[in-house]
Amino acid sequence: MDYELEVRTMKPLKLEPEELMTLSAAAQRLGLSTSAMGDLVYRGVFRRVVDLSERNPRKANRVFVVDVEAELARRKVRRKAGDSRLRGRVR
Repeated sequence: MDYELEVRTMKPLKLEPEELMTLSAAAQRLGLSTSAMGDLVYRGVFRRVVDLSERNPRKANRVFVVDVEAELARRKVRRKAGDSRLRGRVR
């Protein structure tokens, strides 16, 4: 059996610091624990970027601010609709 593979190269991105936030800052913005935020990243709700300039690998993960704001807006709409699954604080 033959497999067809697509090889992608990883290229550095040039992003402004204002475009990204740490997982802990995003979790605080959404009213979630850092662990819950990590689960959302793992499930693909947020796009993860690794900051190679960060010396501590546990602090190197970043997410896009636009993704966090979109999730915040989605949660506000779902909360107004009475979705009880959203337990995090929504500001």
